[in-house]
Amino acid sequence: MIAEKHTLSPNWKDRHKIHVKHETSQLYDALQEAIDILKERRVDRMIRDRQEQLRTADDATMMLLLAEIKAYNEVKQKLSKRTGRVVVG
Repeated sequence: MIAEKHTLSPNWKDRHKIHVKHETSQLYDALQEAIDILKERRVDRMIRDRQEQLRTADDATMMLLLAEIKAYNEVKQKLSKRTGRVVVG
C-alpha cells in the first residue's frame, strides 16, 4: 500500500491552480511505460524471427512474411511514440 509522507493543502489546487502529481499516478505512469517497453521488445523479437524466416521462404510465403513485418513495424512505431523512443531504420 502506498502511504504518502506529507499531505498537500487543498489551497494548492483550489486557490493557486497548482496541480501536484501524487505518487500513485507517478507509479501508474511508470508501470505503463515499462509495459510498453516490454511490448516493444517483444515486437522487435517477432520482426527478427520473420526476417530469419524470409531467408529460406518461397515467393508465396515471402509476401505473407513481408506483410507481417510491415504490420509489426507499424505497431513498433506506435509503441515508440508512447514511450518516447526513437526508431531507427
